[in-house]
Amino acid sequence: MDGANGDMPPRGVLYAPLIESYPDRIVVGDYTIFLGDGMACSYPLGTPLEVEYVEQNGRRRAEKITPTPVGSSAQMRTRLSRGGVGTSR
Repeated sequence: MDGANGDMPPRGVLYAPLIESYPDRIVVGDYTIFLGDGMACSYPLGTPLEVEYVEQNGRRRAEKITPTPVGSSAQMRTRLSRGGVGTSR
């Protein structure tokens, strides 16, 4: 739960190439995604990724990182879900 009112934190899926990689975070497309405890991203830079994340306190935290076929990430799209309502970009 994210707030005192019982809202679930927003979740999203990001499709984009891996631009930068650090022990605690990655940059995928134009977005910085922090890695959860014990998580690592060992994919080479430029790898198209699908990153499932949760957003809490303005920070995106990865829950799952998966390489994707090149065609899937070429669109560099993101989906965000807040209580069943999604948006695309």
